[in-house]
Amino acid sequence: MAISAPVIADDVGYLTSSSGNVVKSGFGLCWNAGDGASQEVLEECNPDMAKADEPEPAAPKEPLDSDGDGVPDDKDWCAGTPAGVKVDERGCPLDSDGDGVADHKDKCPNTAKGTRVDEHGCAVVGTTLFTLEGVNFAFDSAKLRPEAEQQLQKGVRKLRDNRSANVDVIGHTDSTGPASYNQGLSQRRAQAVADYLTNNGVDASRLTVKGRGENDPIASNDTREGRAQNRRVELVVGE
Repeated sequence: MAISAPVIADDVGYLTSSSGNVVKSGFGLCWNAGDGASQEVLEECNPDMAKADEPEPAAPKEPLDSDGDGVPDDKDWCAGTPAGVKVDERGCPLDSDGDGVADHKDKCPNTAKGTRVDEHGCAVVGTTLFTLEGVNFAFDSAKLRPEAEQQLQKGVRKLRDNRSANVDVIGHTDSTGPASYNQGLSQRRAQAVADYLTNNGVDASRLTVKGRGENDPIASNDTREGRAQNRRVELVVGE
């Protein structure tokens, strides 16, 4: 069977068969027709042409961060954070003292752990910060025992941790003896505690001294244990 000889087409610079197909070597390379032929370049003979025609890959899109807090929306647990508010890795506003009120809304930063606070992050009025209870005074006296002073260091720390809170120092007694006498005794004991606090760095302007006598028992006065619980001085958040 006769094989058609390659011919040169007028419009391309390659050898072509009688059917118009470009003649290629055994390695798949196109045969160049040489001088005198049109040098139109065919894509099938120049793979680089195809690559040149391919569009550049699109640059990866930046993750969407609608509130601009630096945390992408798909990882942001607290969408809509106000501009400029510092956030944690979840995109939620920082709450440095852990009181449940974000720093940018907290009017009383550094509240002591466990303190009940209002919507402004300040200790709730009426919250008891510390209670000095038991046999902490000499009998029929407002003089603090050494062990009471050791306990009161906890009270000092509580007040330092709640620097924005004003505090009522409230003295209480059991029901032993005349009520009028117990009223005065509770006042003197509350004053003794307030004096200790101010001598240990607490601003006196934050403290209000009150004596409640035997009016507010927290246990039965019929037992020794109950009376010991009732003899106490409390540090309570005031107005």
